[in-house]
Amino acid sequence: MKKLHLIGIVIIATLLAGCSANSYVKRGDKYLKTGRYYLAGKMYTKAYKKAKEKDFKAEIAYKNANCFNEINKPRKAASWYRRAVMNRDTFNEALEKLAYAELKNSKNKKAAAYFQEYVKQNPEAQSSDAVKILTRINYWEEFPGRYKVSPIKHLNSGSSDFAASYVGNDTTMIVFSSTRKLRSKKKKDMVTGDNHSNIFESRYTNEIVRKSKKGKKRTITTEEYKWSRPQEVSDTINSLNSEGSPCFTADGNTMFFATSRKINKNNQGTKIFTAQRKNDTWDRPVMLLIVSDSISVAHPSISADGKLLYFISDMPGGYGGNDIWVCKKEGAD
Repeated sequence: MKKLHLIGIVIIATLLAGCSANSYVKRGDKYLKTGRYYLAGKMYTKAYKKAKEKDFKAEIAYKNANCFNEINKPRKAASWYRRAVMNRDTFNEALEKLAYAELKNSKNKKAAAYFQEYVKQNPEAQSSDAVKILTRINYWEEFPGRYKVSPIKHLNSGSSDFAASYVGNDTTMIVFSSTRKLRSKKKKDMVTGDNHSNIFESRYTNEIVRKSKKGKKRTITTEEYKWSRPQEVSDTINSLNSEGSPCFTADGNTMFFATSRKINKNNQGTKIFTAQRKNDTWDRPVMLLIVSDSISVAHPSISADGKLLYFISDMPGGYGGNDIWVCKKEGAD
């Protein structure tokens, strides 16, 4: 009788755990539909811990991995794709994406092993991109190339630093996007879970600014040139939301950048703004009216003559997803 009682308790506990996992998955799916990958991932992580059945755990892990893949966090994506593969005897989609994730992580040997396993399990994949990439990995291992890519320690942080651009023709000034923490911005981006991105600047100089305990600044000139410690480009450019992907006209006096700031307290999605520099300060930016309010545009890039602006958008009329578009400055030949 006691055994039957214990079996009943175990069955009830398992059912309750399954129900709890299902509720987290449903909440995660809702966040996923609206592109809030960070919040979706939190729900899937909780669901995975509650789930008992292996195939269900594999499906949850796969969804969570896809969330991290969408927000460009390949290490976490690889970890969850690995869980998906471990919990299901054959999970070809997860195995292929695991290989791509490890490729992003610069773990070429692991990526090659996963691609080989994928092709082995899918004979029809012999003509797929996986085989081409596998061949390319082997080539990279044998011929690493003439160039070595190294991080610039003075510019990088523990957060995401990206989309660097010279200020026009001035190659001694770099402006870039970063999600490093700022005291003025406490809220996180619900899409990525990171801090909102801001635009920073750094100059290649041999001058070092030192501050005394009393707060006085003095400039020291050295023989060695380095990139200066990054500073916010301007409090007129950065807002409480995200700014990034700056680019400049050749003279460096006009900036274009993408931002998700609210306009008249309304969310406008991501839009491209422009600002003018006068006397080493930036005027308040204004939005470029190149698309309707319901369409997002981002990643601007201005041509050398300043007449053409390239950008990405998911507006109708493209090939699907985000496409590259171009618009011409009014009055330009």
